[in-house]
Amino acid sequence: MTDQNTVATNKSSIKKAMIKNLSLAITGATLLVTSSAIFSRPALADRSTCVQNIARGAYQQAGGRRNVMVFNLNQSYSHGLVGDDFRRATCDGIPFGVWTFSSGTFTNRGDGGYINWTFIGNFRRTGHQGGTVVFSPIR
Repeated sequence: MTDQNTVATNKSSIKKAMIKNLSLAITGATLLVTSSAIFSRPALADRSTCVQNIARGAYQQAGGRRNVMVFNLNQSYSHGLVGDDFRRATCDGIPFGVWTFSSGTFTNRGDGGYINWTFIGNFRRTGHQGGTVVFSPIR
């Protein structure tokens, strides 16, 4: 009788372990799919890198003596930049404005994040969620 109980207990344990492993596999697969949908956005990551690289390049071209703003031209914005030079660039098919300037104010009225804007220089952020950037001359 003991051998039959041991076999029954082992079968029960194996069944529980299989159910637990299946549950973990399903949970793991769900997490993988969810995290892929939320976090793995290669196009956005590439655009973010592109935007930051444009800003770095413009800053280097200015010899580190001028402020730089790179902004998605499909978003709403306003600015009062002094002594600005403007050019266009494209990241992931999206048009961006590239300003190099001595001082002024730039307000992002659209979405933030490095996929839509970045800036380098002597600045402080103000306003709702830091959407306004006040630049001073670089000395």
